[in-house]
Amino acid sequence: MAAPVVPDAEAGGGEGLARFGIRYTTAFTLYGAFSSAQVSRGIFIFYMLSHGVSLVEVGFVESCYQLARIVGEIPLGVLADRWQRRGTVQIGVAMHVLAALMFIPGHGLVWFMVIFALLGGGAAAQSGADVALLYDYLDGIGQEDRFAKVAGRAMASGYLALSLGTAAGGPLGMIYGKLPFIAEAVLIGSSLLFVSMMPEPDHRSAQETDLGSWRTLGQALAMVSRQPVLRTFVLFVALLEAGTTVISILSQGYLHNHGLSVTETSLALGFVTGLSAILSTQSHRLVKRGHSLGLGIAAALYLSGLSIMLIPGPIAAVVGFYLVFVNLDFLIPALQQFFNRLVTPDVRSTTLSAQAFCASAASLAAFPIATAEIARHGYGVLTLGVLGVSLPVLFFIGISAARRREVKEVPR
Repeated sequence: MAAPVVPDAEAGGGEGLARFGIRYTTAFTLYGAFSSAQVSRGIFIFYMLSHGVSLVEVGFVESCYQLARIVGEIPLGVLADRWQRRGTVQIGVAMHVLAALMFIPGHGLVWFMVIFALLGGGAAAQSGADVALLYDYLDGIGQEDRFAKVAGRAMASGYLALSLGTAAGGPLGMIYGKLPFIAEAVLIGSSLLFVSMMPEPDHRSAQETDLGSWRTLGQALAMVSRQPVLRTFVLFVALLEAGTTVISILSQGYLHNHGLSVTETSLALGFVTGLSAILSTQSHRLVKRGHSLGLGIAAALYLSGLSIMLIPGPIAAVVGFYLVFVNLDFLIPALQQFFNRLVTPDVRSTTLSAQAFCASAASLAAFPIATAEIARHGYGVLTLGVLGVSLPVLFFIGISAARRREVKEVPR
């Protein structure tokens, strides 16, 4: 299977293409930053609670996000493979901007459900397509080994923007309650400029035949099902992302319940998100050490964080949450490089979307249960339950991963 052909009319040879490589990867890093500038992240639950939504209903609203993401993941992944990866990412960004603006007049359960459905659809459009866009570009110029480093840098820039945006959300909301959503729409909308600078691979030259949509989906699912390492990756990420999503989304109430004010909660979330950026820039170091070590480190951080969250007090709350939140940040860029090595270019977006689909399905199942459990028994019982479910499953996945120590690239 031939590697994707990247437009190089302006490259003027290998050296010129290398110069453009710097420009394109910088554009991707800036896209990662601006598309992650979620200024409302630290205050949106408080905003919904003040606009006629109960805590239990927040669970239903968040479920709309997960459901829309589940429904959209694979079709939009196929769209990215069959049409344009760059265009699919741009659609996702536009949906997020619209959703942010809809918060301004928002009131009531149904309106917020629509907003979160748009956010979920937008995330599905970007998921897989942006990673495939970067990997195909680097693969096309013979620099696939740089992927984890470039993706980690983009993730770090995204976390830095998310950190600053989260920290700013509380103070901006104190000035004017709708200001965080206006700022978020402007900043995330700006990422459209940077993703438009990325070259779009010629997918037809990357394929021996022009696969139909159903054949694209079938080939992607078969590729995951017949490779034990890919199945391990999918199961591991689904479990950790579901637990991390529940802890992360509910962290506003959790930290507030442990003695932090609204402003302190916003600043704390911004601080731990900024620290995540440091870890994501180091993810590429795991590539040469193998996937088993990365899975082990992520699992250890996750389980340690859940255990510390059971300790009373604001310091333990922040430290425990941080360890849970960062478990995948250190792993994801390296894991994506392992994953992309195992799939072919013609179904890359679809395969990545299938992995995200499983993670979203797990989150969808977990979130309503989590919010109902908090309403009945509090955050401590929820944390203990997540720890009890995760421990045996991660042990099984760890044993499975240890038996498959080598990731081999698929033939091209």
